[in-house]
Amino acid sequence: GILDFLLQRLQISKPKILEIGAGDFSECNSRFAIQYRNCSAYLVDAREDLKENLEKSFSMWKGTVSAECIFVTPENINEIFERAKSFMGGIEVLSIDIDGIDYWVAQRLDWADINIAIVEYNPLFGHRNTVSVPLETFTSRFEQHYSGLYFGASIRSWIELMESNNLVFVGSNRIGNNAFFVNKKLCLESSIPIPETNDLSGFVDWRIRDSRNRDGNLTYLNLTEMQSLLSGMPVIDTRTMTKIPLSF
Repeated sequence: GILDFLLQRLQISKPKILEIGAGDFSECNSRFAIQYRNCSAYLVDAREDLKENLEKSFSMWKGTVSAECIFVTPENINEIFERAKSFMGGIEVLSIDIDGIDYWVAQRLDWADINIAIVEYNPLFGHRNTVSVPLETFTSRFEQHYSGLYFGASIRSWIELMESNNLVFVGSNRIGNNAFFVNKKLCLESSIPIPETNDLSGFVDWRIRDSRNRDGNLTYLNLTEMQSLLSGMPVIDTRTMTKIPLSF
């Protein structure tokens, strides 16, 4: 709904969307636009069932839609970007959600022509910290910490990165893990409200209890307990690019 609202306000009828981390296509950010806006889309994920589920859920002849099965890294992201750009004739919307080194992948991209960006942030890293997990290639967030909570970057790190690429933070989804950004010029022209970013606490009010124990079972920890579990884990301060222990 948020993406559709932004497309409506920016008067982008049939967007060209690159989605990095589309999962199995069951709940990805581009699905609604693909089915109801006749958009162009290039979907990317390491999951081998992405293409199969896309073809089951969508009649491929109805639009310019393609899927690529690949594990995304900072080293190959620009090649993926160029393939998507060539397939669709450009990219207007870019979504990143790979449950890992998202920040470092995004840092390698050219955002100049992107009108809307959607990125997953880790609300457990808090609203003050400017941190990301270190640049390490891993296949699963559970590989780095048994809880599955150690991944991604903080919302403030994302806001600062996107601001450096002329993209303005306009809000998040209700549960608080997807941040939305709009090209600054288009945002002002469309009179899209811009939230105050001095206090981002309202965007990290995380109430999902999906932490796991060492056996892989849900533990139903609350926000404070989950942050305590992550306290001391190594993270990179994205302002100074130094490794520090996570603290709150």
